[in-house]
Amino acid sequence: MTVNGITVGKGKGSVTTNTALGTETMLSNTGGDNTAVGWRSLYSNTSGSNNSAFGTGTMVANTTGKYNTALGYNTLYLNNANNNTGVGFYAMYYNSTGAYNTAIGGWSAYYNQSGNNNTSLGYYSLYA
Repeated sequence: MTVNGITVGKGKGSVTTNTALGTETMLSNTGGDNTAVGWRSLYSNTSGSNNSAFGTGTMVANTTGKYNTALGYNTLYLNNANNNTGVGFYAMYYNSTGAYNTAIGGWSAYYNQSGNNNTSLGYYSLYA
């Protein structure tokens, strides 16, 4: 359902196990068990499931990635992998295929694209 241009409810596909709140949130979604709050959160998500995205631009490029958590402005923006946690603005922004990563702090693991099993704690940690 859309109220004043803001998606409220289950998102595109009306999957009963999804929660969507925000403009252009879960715009392409068919996957289940997702929660997206914020402008364009899980914007490209198709079959990805069990994801939680809170904040403007979180997990925008994700299509099939599963079991991810993103909290913060543009966190996990390019992510399309599984089992990642990003907390903080721009955390793991460039991650696309890296899995089993945890990044906590603004810009932490910002340029990680494909690295796996990393833990980044603190502002700008593992930035490059």
